[in-house]
Amino acid sequence: IILILFLLIPFSLAQAAEANTTNLEGFAMWNINYGSLMIDEGKYLEAIEAYDAAFDASQRPKTKGKALLQKAMVYAVYLDAPDDAIRTYKKLIQEYPEFKETAIYKLGLVLFDNSRFKEALEVLESYRKQYVRGRYAYHTEVLIKEVQNALKLPEPVKPPVIVSIPRPLIRVRLSKRKNINTMVLKAPDLTISFNKSTKYFNALLEEVNWKQE
Repeated sequence: IILILFLLIPFSLAQAAEANTTNLEGFAMWNINYGSLMIDEGKYLEAIEAYDAAFDASQRPKTKGKALLQKAMVYAVYLDAPDDAIRTYKKLIQEYPEFKETAIYKLGLVLFDNSRFKEALEVLESYRKQYVRGRYAYHTEVLIKEVQNALKLPEPVKPPVIVSIPRPLIRVRLSKRKNINTMVLKAPDLTISFNKSTKYFNALLEEVNWKQE
C-alpha cells in the first residue's frame, strides 16, 4: 500500500501543477479581456496593469505575446508614450517570433507617426525584405513612400523679420502750363519732378518747407 501511495504522489503533483497552470492561464486571459474593457471605458493605466498581470501569470508565449501587443498599442495610441511603445514592440520582435511580423510593422508606424523618419524607413524596409507577401505588405509600401517624401522635404525656413517704417506723406502737384505735363512729388527733404513731354527725370535734393497734412 505504501508503495502504491508513493507511486501515486508524482501523478497527483503533476495533476496539481497542470491544474494550477490552467488556472493561471485562465487568469491571464481574463486580464487580457479586462484590459480591453478598461480601454473602452477610457481607463488606460488600468488596462496597462491588466496586461502586465496577464503577462506575469501566463507561461504560454502566445498569451504573453498577446498581452505585450495590447500593451504596446495602449502606449502608442492612447497614452502618447511612443518610447514605451517602441521598447515593447522591440521586446516582441526579439522574444516572440509569432508576433514578430505585426510588431515590426507597428514599430515602423509608431516611428513614422513621431516623425522619426530615418528609423521608420529602416524598420519598414526590413519588413518588406522579410515579408514580401505579408499581411501588412501593401500598407508598408504606402508608408515607405510617405517616409521617402518626408525625407525629401527641405528644412522649414524662418520667415524674415519685417520692420515697418512710417513713410512721409507724398504731395502731388500737376503743372497747369500748356504742352507740359509735369508731375512734382514733394517730401521733407526731396523734390522729384518728372516731365512726361521730354521723358526726362530729375531728382533734386533741396530744402523744402513742407508740413505733413
